[in-house]
Amino acid sequence: VSERRIYMLAKIRDQYLLALQYEDFRRLWTVNAFAGAAQWALIIARGWLAYEITGAALWVGLVTFAAMIPRLFTSPIVGFMADRFDRVTILRVGLTLNMLHNVALALMVMLDAIEGRLLILLFLALLNGTLASFRMNTTSALIPNMVPKERLLNGIALNQATQQGSRMVGALGILPLLAILDDNGIMAAFWLCSSFYAFALITAMRINIRSTGVIDREKGFLSNLVAGFVYVYGHPQILAMILIVLAHCALTMSYESLLPSISTEKLAAGSVGVSYLIGAVGAGALITAIFLAGVRNTTTRGILFLVFGFTSGLGPILLALTTHWELSILAAVAM
Repeated sequence: VSERRIYMLAKIRDQYLLALQYEDFRRLWTVNAFAGAAQWALIIARGWLAYEITGAALWVGLVTFAAMIPRLFTSPIVGFMADRFDRVTILRVGLTLNMLHNVALALMVMLDAIEGRLLILLFLALLNGTLASFRMNTTSALIPNMVPKERLLNGIALNQATQQGSRMVGALGILPLLAILDDNGIMAAFWLCSSFYAFALITAMRINIRSTGVIDREKGFLSNLVAGFVYVYGHPQILAMILIVLAHCALTMSYESLLPSISTEKLAAGSVGVSYLIGAVGAGALITAIFLAGVRNTTTRGILFLVFGFTSGLGPILLALTTHWELSILAAVAM
């Protein structure tokens, strides 16, 4: 029996966890896990803070939008910087600034200095989203430098699993704080996020690899950006994938700003309910990402890409229609 278990564990390792045998990738994976958990816990705590101050889902939507929109307009800039400068240095600087941002936010809440200053909260959300975009794009650029080509797909899938699973970790991490500490729960959540970023930074300092991309230094930012668009347009498969992802994010990601209202008004679960719902989204994404890490057939991956893109749109519909807690969790997992 023990030999069979060893065989099964080895099979799982060889199919799903191959990239983790490389030390720098393990460290990068850990950085992403803790920084991602901090990012998603912060989205919950910051959204709930806005909801407590105003009682309106509008401000929850605004601060969530401010944290998300930088991914759209900063990605080309980060990609350019990741090609021109050392990627690990960019990662470390971004983590440092995000940790300081979290400390500042925690201090403002602790000193009751955030009440009535929603524009500051909006600015901090925008700053946090910009720095998070720097981390995610730099991480994606670093993976090919840490994992050999034949195991690159596994490394990318594990990275995605970490980014998606961190929703669950972040949500469950602050759940006891919001449930037990009541009014002080949000402040404690911000301090926990700061500690997550601090651990991620310490781990990032241990990454040994140094890398930049290949770039035509005689051309400026706009020239290289246009060259990237031309490349995407000239490759229909890449263009189709990007358009599908853009449509998916534009049409389904708005649910995050509505979760405080859904949890409070429909489910009567308060801030704890928001954590459960975000955690359920992360759990579904984590299971799917780990499953995809073991899929090696290109055709199968393409079919699954379309299937999951369609089914993820059904989750928000179910969440909007149901008033039952169990079905709401199921809808969040589907998303």
